[in-house]
Amino acid sequence: MLPTQRTILSVVIALVLLCAILPVQAPAEPYAGYTLFSPNNTRNTYLVNMSNTVVQNWSHSRTGGYSVYLLPNGNLLRTTQVNNAIFNAGGSQGMVQEFAWNGTVVWEFQYSNNQYHSHHDIEPLPNGNILMIAWELKTAAQARQAGYNRSIALWPDHIIEVQPVGTNGGNIVWEWHAWDHLIQDYDPTKDNYGVVADHPELFDINMPAGVGPQGGDWMHVNGISYNPERDEIAFSSHTLDEIYVIDHSTTTEEAAGHTGGNRGRGGDILYRWGKPSNYRVPGAQYFNVVHCAIWIPAGLPGGGHLMAFNNREGQPTSQIVELNPPFDGEGNYVLIPGSAYGPATPFWSYSATGFYSNHLGSCQRLPNGNTMISEATSGFLFEVDMAGVTQWSYARGGQIPRVLRYALDYPGLYVLNPVAAGELVINELLADNGTTAPDQDGEYDDWIEFYNNTNHDISVWGFGLSDDAQNPTKWRFPDTTLAAGSYLIVWADADTNQNGLHASFELPAEAGRIRFCAPNLTILDSISYGQQTTDRSFGRYPNGMGEFILMTPTFAAENIGGDPIEVVINEILAMNDTTAADQDQEFDPWIELFNNGDAALSLAGFYLSNDAADPTRWAFPDTSIPGRGYLIVWVDGDVEQSGLHANFELAVTAGRALLCTPNQILLDEAEWGEQVSDVSFGRYPNGTGGFIPMIPTFAAENDSVGLSSVADRTETPGKYFLSPSYPNPFNSSTVIAFQLASPGDVSLTIHNLLGQRVAVLMEGWRLAGHHETTWSGTDDRGSPVNSGVYFVTLRTGDFTQTRKTVLLK
Repeated sequence: MLPTQRTILSVVIALVLLCAILPVQAPAEPYAGYTLFSPNNTRNTYLVNMSNTVVQNWSHSRTGGYSVYLLPNGNLLRTTQVNNAIFNAGGSQGMVQEFAWNGTVVWEFQYSNNQYHSHHDIEPLPNGNILMIAWELKTAAQARQAGYNRSIALWPDHIIEVQPVGTNGGNIVWEWHAWDHLIQDYDPTKDNYGVVADHPELFDINMPAGVGPQGGDWMHVNGISYNPERDEIAFSSHTLDEIYVIDHSTTTEEAAGHTGGNRGRGGDILYRWGKPSNYRVPGAQYFNVVHCAIWIPAGLPGGGHLMAFNNREGQPTSQIVELNPPFDGEGNYVLIPGSAYGPATPFWSYSATGFYSNHLGSCQRLPNGNTMISEATSGFLFEVDMAGVTQWSYARGGQIPRVLRYALDYPGLYVLNPVAAGELVINELLADNGTTAPDQDGEYDDWIEFYNNTNHDISVWGFGLSDDAQNPTKWRFPDTTLAAGSYLIVWADADTNQNGLHASFELPAEAGRIRFCAPNLTILDSISYGQQTTDRSFGRYPNGMGEFILMTPTFAAENIGGDPIEVVINEILAMNDTTAADQDQEFDPWIELFNNGDAALSLAGFYLSNDAADPTRWAFPDTSIPGRGYLIVWVDGDVEQSGLHANFELAVTAGRALLCTPNQILLDEAEWGEQVSDVSFGRYPNGTGGFIPMIPTFAAENDSVGLSSVADRTETPGKYFLSPSYPNPFNSSTVIAFQLASPGDVSLTIHNLLGQRVAVLMEGWRLAGHHETTWSGTDDRGSPVNSGVYFVTLRTGDFTQTRKTVLLK
């Protein structure tokens, strides 16, 4: 075989093998999103779009910029410099700050004094805490006692986990120190003496072998990354030419020792790669200055692998390296005694002519399999596919240590593409699921349904759902998109370990409140409810936009309405002297309810009140009102008496009564002025009309008998008031009633959701007293209007009142 043929065959075989180990990729293209970076030693952070146009520029009062992250809530997390005369090496920072989108500092934490000083990189954790790298001072005497071969102070690295507190504080809740995990074979009379090759889990205090540390910044750790699936930390060391993995599942006490944690090895090194001679085993050195050790997140191409920027100082080109560490069946890192940690060669790597940064540099695996790179010393940012072809670039210039690309639907970018109220809503909930719909495991759990009212898809990644107003992000949505005009179910069962969307809380059947908020905590929707009934849901009707009503569940489907609640306050008697007595023969005030529907309705959990600020003042017990029937509630404050006795009394000078559903939706209300003995205030016509003074008709139909005599005994109503329309919702016509305290010009109008006037129902001079009219769902030209929500507004003099009504067709 000729040499040329042999070369071609070798290339073909190599390509076949490469295709066999690499995942199949879609046609290469840039990963759409926004790119975040902060030039080193400057006071600015930039966010650019795919056209490299700056869409956000944060200006800072302090110099910094080595490490910067965009948090899911839209805030910026950034390291910044604090002057320190002792710790003054490259990468010195000393403080971490969090900024609101507008650049305001909302939190900062300084970790710098004459004993320690943070530097280089940070890592935000899923629990909201932050990992920080820091130097700590060890005197020359301490270093010699630890087995160091020079008489000079050292700055070994340690890692702290900080829980933010307030606006400028933090609790250190976990820490790890390299100084607790040393080995040396230089001086048998000092601490840590042993055989270096027998202890790859420890740091040789005198490495790099053959060179020896020059004191001060001995390790120069420059990158840190967290793996939530394994609860492990990876970090890279410039001077030691290695990347390391340690266990984060330990306590601080265990991290200082050699046992404990998920791997049972305390804070010892679990895995290391890049320079085998550091632990005295054979093998070629691979890294020559290394930066930005990161874990590739689970779910991405290469998920669970390690990646790093190999500067290859002094060589023609730098390199990006991806490693797939070997594990045994229990997830422990495999190491053959006397050998180097695998793999022997990287799983994947990238290099190209002209690609070089002698120090600094970063890498990031993107969801489409591409890799984002910062050629730091030139300020050249670019994205390559798995074949090494550049898909995007930005010659920004300057020195940029790190670059990150965030997806278009990343929750921290919500401010660029906000969701307006009403676009995405809580559409239906079932808090007592008996047999309606099971989850994927066959469990009949509570559920909450969301609906997208728009004609475009909406990501809910990072949005919050909660049953606690003080903790609006009790549960956050994972990376989830709700398609245009579609439904999404969240199981409210606290089974977060199950597949699918399972919130971290349950819906109580007796009463509850649900809040839905954007990543920046803007409340998009909320609902409060009272006692629930098995297999009866509360849903918006009309679907996606109407008020919540009791209905038959429509799981992940359009709400088709339910049994309309047609119960009204029909009559009140605030001064009962001789009209009707309760079961104890007491002439107490009473409220009469009437059911305009044909079917009986349970009022269990409904509320009656005389205070708009406390609409749940008294809850009905397990009570039903028959179809076309009446129900009397004695409003005397005598709750100890048998029967229905509310815990408040009716005012005789002026008052109001409110009737609410279990989820606190106002069904009906009445408002009155000065009352007269044995004259009631009731709807006429019965059940549907406006309120007028009348001869009491206790638990019976209201009629007009004696209206003239009543008029002689009553005064003009003392208040202006617009009654709720009835019925509501309606599909043919609805009655709108109001009362005037004095004569004057009146305007009664209908407007739509956009604020546009639809119809004028009444206009002109009206006498004091009670008035009503009917709206048949038409505009001023007599043309029918569309189904939807409309607003009825009464204006007279300085008085204005508006109520909502829903037209269904």
